[in-house]
Amino acid sequence: MTRILKEPLLHFAVLGVGLFVLYRLITGNAPSIADEIVVDAPRIAALAEQFARSWRRPPTVAEVEGLVENYVRDEVLYREGAACVARRASRPLCHTGAL
Repeated sequence: MTRILKEPLLHFAVLGVGLFVLYRLITGNAPSIADEIVVDAPRIAALAEQFARSWRRPPTVAEVEGLVENYVRDEVLYREGAACVARRASRPLCHTGAL
């Protein structure tokens, strides 16, 4: 038993587990703010204003909902593209459509 306790591999494993537990305690389970897409009232107003300038009439409620959905979809695609560029090592995955 004392031989196992003197093993450097055991010390390394215990230290590694301890670091992971400490990291989890410090960071908690909070979601990353960068992963959230917030569409607040000023953004909706800007989307509606842009629609009104293009079509020379205010958007309907259904059109505003569509504008918000399109904005969120575009933001997701933009972030995925930016993440893909950041992962230069896995560049072939970006071009295969495996986002």
